[in-house]
Order: sequence, then structure tokens, then C-alpha cells
Amino acid sequence: MDAKPPDFRLRPAPCGAPKGEDLTLEEAHTTGPLSGKVALVTGASRGIGKACALALAERGAAVAVHYKCNADKAEETAAAIASRGGKAAIFSADLRVPDAPSALVEKVSATIGAPTILVHAAGVLKDVPIGLVREEDYREAMDLHARAAVLLCRAIFQFVRRERHGRIIFIGSQAGTMGAQGRAAYAASKAALHGLAKSLAVEMAQYGCSVNVVSPGFADTDMTAGLSPAAKEDLQARIPAGRFASPADIAALVAYMCEPCAAYITGQVVAIDGGLSLAVPIARSGSKRSETAM
Repeated sequence: MDAKPPDFRLRPAPCGAPKGEDLTLEEAHTTGPLSGKVALVTGASRGIGKACALALAERGAAVAVHYKCNADKAEETAAAIASRGGKAAIFSADLRVPDAPSALVEKVSATIGAPTILVHAAGVLKDVPIGLVREEDYREAMDLHARAAVLLCRAIFQFVRRERHGRIIFIGSQAGTMGAQGRAAYAASKAALHGLAKSLAVEMAQYGCSVNVVSPGFADTDMTAGLSPAAKEDLQARIPAGRFASPADIAALVAYMCEPCAAYITGQVVAIDGGLSLAVPIARSGSKRSETAM
């Protein structure tokens, strides 16, 4: 008798389910593709994290808006969700502290429900040449990006196992794939997420949980706000798309990967960089100059 085929737990769902962007937030909360789910988004007071929180709410998730110290900005994110009929609450935690990730998850669970969706977007960036990197610079990047990711995943695992559902997205960086001058500590901490995601994808698939890294190139966030116009123009010239990503660009991909119809995508590092990593010559119309992405 033939052996029974394996039961792959990352089951697909019809992509024809109602999309959050076609609904009001109030409608999405009951009929959207993430209706009934609770999402924890770290670093959600601004930038990519905020955009992800809004995008997940548009698809019906109740959102835990994490912030470190800017309560006013976190309140703005939560208010934007609530004003359109969604459900959100704010939570403060310094995720560099070892006990903070588990305490945060416990508080979220007690307040708005057990989170089975995690988007780890909290981040820190310091441009420091290797000769000037301090141990505390390296430790801060590793603690916030990599160690916090491990501890957050450990904390939500109990809910993923119970609900047989989970979506974990780490916001990485193309610096972790391509490298970046003056960003050794940052790049190392983001690259650590690649191995973590691949290992957890294998371990957690049996519980219906996918684990991926969304890896932006240059984006219009606070991390790039200090660039001079000339520096930004030079960087944009290296990107085939000719521009930086908006937080909404990245959030749209994150939200899609949290939907039921993306369940079979797991263990991947998904670049969203406008073609930066292709390293192909770029010829601009009306210019004799050719640039490369590397």
C-alpha cells in the first residue's frame, strides 16, 4: 500500500478572499483576510513599522503598536487605525533589554489578544567605519535586531502552536546581503536574521507558521532623512527604479506575506530594492553617464 503523502501544514487559501484595500477598516475587521488575527509590529511609531501596522489593520488584524520612547507618534498610528474602525493599542518596551520581548508579548496577549503575526521592524543604524566601531555599537545592533527577534519568536511560539497559525516577518536590509560601507555592525545584525528565518521556517512549518525576511534597499525613512540632496541623488542613480522605496511599498509586501494566500512562502529573504541588487549598468535617458549598482 502506498504511503500516505506528507501533510504540509502551510496550507494555501484562495487569493480571491476579500482584500483589505477594498474594504473600510471596520469591514476589514470582520471580513478581511486577517480578520480575527492579532499582529504585533515593533517600531510601529514611524517609518516602515508604522506603514506595516496600517497595512495589516487594513486587512482586518488587530494591531499591537510597539514603540520605545515616542508615545505621541505611537498614539498617532493607533488613532489612524481606530479612526477608521480598526482595533489597535500601543505598547512601550526597550527591546534591547533581555526580558523586554517576552514581557511585551505577555502584555499584548492580555490586552488585545494572543499575537500570531509578528513584524519585527524596530531598528537602529549608525554609520561608523570599522576602525571606530565601539563594542556597544555592535551590541546595540545585535541586541535590537537579532536577539530581540529570537526572544519575540520564543514568546509568541505558544500562541502559534495553539492556534496552528503564524506569520513572522523580520525587516532586514540589503546591507545584510550586499554589505555596506561604514555599516559593519548594522549589516552583521541584519544578516543574522537570514539564518534565523531559515531555521525557524523549518521548525515552525508544522504549526502553520511561515517565517521570512523582507529586505529593503534604500527607503524614505528617518534613517535616510539626513542625506544631503546630492548624496540622495547619487544613490538614486544607482537604483534601476530611480527612487527610494516608500514605507508603503515595503508594507504592501509585508501585508501580502501575512495573508492566507502567501502561506507557502517561507524561509525566504525577499529583496525589495528597486533593482539595486541586480548590479547591472544603468543608462539614464539624456545622459552619457553609466552607473552600476555596486
